[in-house]
Amino acid sequence: VYKRQVQVRPVEAGDLIERVWRPPEDFPDAACRRRAVGRQQARARRLGLARIFNARLPARLLPSAAEASPEAERALILHARRLGLTGRGVHRVLRVARTVADLAGEDQVQSGHVMEALAAR
Repeated sequence: VYKRQVQVRPVEAGDLIERVWRPPEDFPDAACRRRAVGRQQARARRLGLARIFNARLPARLLPSAAEASPEAERALILHARRLGLTGRGVHRVLRVARTVADLAGEDQVQSGHVMEALAAR
């Protein structure tokens, strides 16, 4: 068996974090991200919460915060059964789907947002 090895230099952790987690303000997605964060903050205020992101929404408020369409709910239930998701897993998918919808500028979570969230698991 022929094996080939390639030597690479280690990447500085600071370089990875700066490039991956903190895109520059002129990065094309920065404006989209700012709008999505604004939507999340406005939703938190409507729900009577302090500044909070979708990932931190309490489970009891998740159904009203997600504003999922009937099709999205059916898709989530169907795939949760197929994949054997726990309640916590369903909530996690719903939170991510809400964020995907926010990034798309949508008020309501659609089945496509749920499918994208499931694909991200």
